[in-house]
Amino acid sequence: MNVSTISGLCNEWARIHRLAAWTAFWLIGEASTDDTIDAWHDLYSLPRNEMVHFLGELRQSGSDYSDHTADDPLVRIVLAAPGDPPHVPGHSDDQKAISRAGAGLVISSGDPDSRVLVIPSRSDGIPRLTASSIGEDVPAPPAPAIGEADLALSEATRNAASMITSMRAAIADVPDVRLRVGTLTDFYDSAGFPAGFNPRAEKLSARADHLSAIIDTARATDNGATWDEHVLPLLRVIRQARIASLDYAVREMLRAIPR
Repeated sequence: MNVSTISGLCNEWARIHRLAAWTAFWLIGEASTDDTIDAWHDLYSLPRNEMVHFLGELRQSGSDYSDHTADDPLVRIVLAAPGDPPHVPGHSDDQKAISRAGAGLVISSGDPDSRVLVIPSRSDGIPRLTASSIGEDVPAPPAPAIGEADLALSEATRNAASMITSMRAAIADVPDVRLRVGTLTDFYDSAGFPAGFNPRAEKLSARADHLSAIIDTARATDNGATWDEHVLPLLRVIRQARIASLDYAVREMLRAIPR
């Protein structure tokens, strides 16, 4: 993956984060089918009839997801990053596909020995959805604890503020810097999260959105690529924050379901 795609990568991570949240909440019955299809459409412009077909197949492939426990990830996101290949059990082709798209999600199929890998992408400007069955032969790395991700994101945000200060002359040519950051932050959150998404996890996501917008603004300068040595460590923190946010929110929702 080329670092010139960093801005697009931040956008892709934000979208897959929300897509995974809507999918997880729909699977356990906490989000309606219509609202979930609307979210998928808003995030990836996928045809609604294709979404109806896909969600129907997904529902048939698994068991009663409301019986799923918080001990096993129901849905997790896989985020590609420069110099850090995505962790996907199965074939190297799956890794390459996620690296090209920037992100994917892995969904429990009801079978402990397999998962469903979903990769939304675009080909020749046309939105596409690729779904395949993968083995869970390689255990997924544990999601970061939300507290640790929160602390790391706080430090990264302070570092980003220092970066912006040091590049003040460079961003002087970017009109309305604060407006640009605010507009981009709103853009990342355009689809929102399903009702009931954990407030702590949502706040962590909002801060990841804000840091992503700062990175996007820094890269919009004439010398944006020169800041990659500062940006790449921030990307790793954003990725961990999004993984932790989703994992925490879904586990908390599953724990709240009466057994």
